[in-house]
Amino acid sequence: VMRWIDIPVLLWCSAPMISSLSNDLGLWDGISSASKEVIRIGIPWLLARRFVHGPEEARVLASLIVICALVHVLPVLYEMRMSPQLHKMFYGQHQHSFIQTRRGGGWRPMVFMQHGLALAMFQATAAILALTLCGRTEYRRIERIVVFFILATITLLTNSLGAIILFLFGLGLWTLCRGQAYGMVMVGTLLVVPLYPGARAFLNWDGHQIVNYFEKIDSNRARSLQTRFEDEAVLLDRAFERPFFG
Repeated sequence: VMRWIDIPVLLWCSAPMISSLSNDLGLWDGISSASKEVIRIGIPWLLARRFVHGPEEARVLASLIVICALVHVLPVLYEMRMSPQLHKMFYGQHQHSFIQTRRGGGWRPMVFMQHGLALAMFQATAAILALTLCGRTEYRRIERIVVFFILATITLLTNSLGAIILFLFGLGLWTLCRGQAYGMVMVGTLLVVPLYPGARAFLNWDGHQIVNYFEKIDSNRARSLQTRFEDEAVLLDRAFERPFFG
């Protein structure tokens, strides 16, 4: 049964179709774009709505993600040593530009995900979930320590600064949520999410302060970050030509 909480997901998945039709790109382009969002967002949402109804189901889901991340550790370590080659070995091609796999004098693994950033975010998420599961009594102390530290170490070794920052942010949230202010912390976190796009779109913030800071640490990362800000500026200019479904 559809509820009001499903409306944002429905709008998200249907927006590419509306945008395609309003720009005279045709029905086929709209179906193609919308189907990607249905696979990426819609189906996982429906599965969660169907099978995750309470804390017990959420714990099982979190445990499965942690187990999958642990299975992922060996191929991740392989690609850290040998470079991201597993996708090429199995499917005959690299799933992304290979030049982006070199970071900090080492390799940034991708395994079978679309990019090294996606893999790093997966490992970071699994590490936080492993830490959350530590509160369950059926986990022995040594298991709690080992699982979390394995996944946390892999996260740090992936050479993806964004994922590492979000991992540390997640650790901070986990610490705060262990107190009595759980609801306030979660609401505050959700309110933080629109701050960045709002600052970029409506306050004309160009991010040069962050780029200057990283320039002192790692010039390669600073250039990468500057490229992202420049690309976003181009996309924002294009988007504001037709703000609604443009």
